[in-house]
Amino acid sequence: MHELPEGWQRQKLGEIAEIVGGSTPSKKVPEYWENGEVPWATPTDITKLPVGQRSIAATENRVTYAGLNETSLRLLPPGAVLMTSRATIGYTAINEVPITTNQGFANFLPYPETWASYLAYWLENSRETLRSISGGSTFLEVSKKSLKALPIALPPLPEQKKIAEVLGSVDEAIAATKAVIDQTKQVKKGLLQNLLTKGIGHTKFKQTELGEIPESWEICTVREVLEVQLGKMLSQKAKAGANPKPYLRNANVQWDRIETDDVYEMDFVGHEIEKFRLKNGDLIVCEGGEVGRCAIWNSEDEMYYQKALHRLRPRNGNVSSEFVKHVLTKIFRYGHDAKGIVGHNSIAHLTKKNLEAMKILVPPHDEQLAINHDLATVEDEQIKSETIAAHLEILKSGLMSELLTGRKRVEVPDA
Repeated sequence: MHELPEGWQRQKLGEIAEIVGGSTPSKKVPEYWENGEVPWATPTDITKLPVGQRSIAATENRVTYAGLNETSLRLLPPGAVLMTSRATIGYTAINEVPITTNQGFANFLPYPETWASYLAYWLENSRETLRSISGGSTFLEVSKKSLKALPIALPPLPEQKKIAEVLGSVDEAIAATKAVIDQTKQVKKGLLQNLLTKGIGHTKFKQTELGEIPESWEICTVREVLEVQLGKMLSQKAKAGANPKPYLRNANVQWDRIETDDVYEMDFVGHEIEKFRLKNGDLIVCEGGEVGRCAIWNSEDEMYYQKALHRLRPRNGNVSSEFVKHVLTKIFRYGHDAKGIVGHNSIAHLTKKNLEAMKILVPPHDEQLAINHDLATVEDEQIKSETIAAHLEILKSGLMSELLTGRKRVEVPDA
């Protein structure tokens, strides 16, 4: 435990704020709920807040004043720190209006020398500690008793305010960047729909079984333009073989990217080397899980894949893997024209037979490349914003660790 700066105090949470819980009025009493006027928060109301948003003014559910006055509910005044204390522990918000919560919360009513935003950031930075002191057989829950005894490093009130202000400015930057990302995703979705149905610069169209399309476009089955190959079946024998090779599984393939930080190995021998080795430019598609999720393997590194994945490889130079990726994204990610393609015997899955029989629109190759370019421009903007957001998250984590412990100080103007 490091030494605190001059003026800081090591106190317990129970000494700097009153800690109160919540409850749920009986759902069997209609007058507690019908036409409710008082916001009643559940943990979902907190966890679904946009990244960087610290305040809450509305909830999905409301209770009536009868539900408030005739039960153990407590009305929390504006400025309380609401913290989830069950399952998802340590997510916080500060209420802008009087509010109540269910029993999945420990709520803090700060005493005069405690700044609510500082406390909220401190709790956020202490999530791992909060989980470590939690208990429960069905779900983790941190008790009021444990919270009261938890030590906190508390600077003077002006420094608390300044620390919260600094962290708040980073949160604002994160929120603004996330808003740009969300907007870019919407632009991409609209552009995807337009380019993959209307193309670029067409004036002549024809009616087909897939609707009106540019006159120069064709309708082909996936089988006609792409070779489809499922990966190798996973088995205990393959896991223990003498020729281990890295392979992709469903979890490695995300939308528009392949994650290789957590790659497993199994045995690939003989003809399997050629059959299941990926080539630069192969399109990988999830057979189950989030059906149709896909990405391009853009590497010359040695890599294989298991049966939970389809590998799509153009039969000739007339179709672009990148273009087909966009087509599958439109179908499976955004739900356009996917009816009848995905099987549902037990869980959703995309069989090789159904995938090969899928009918897709195929523009001339030059137009495919032009469409790829237009969509890549939007994707690049999204990637840039996501990179900025990731850096801001790292910055915030580092600042919280330094500022909330006193290892790094902020300048506080003289009163």
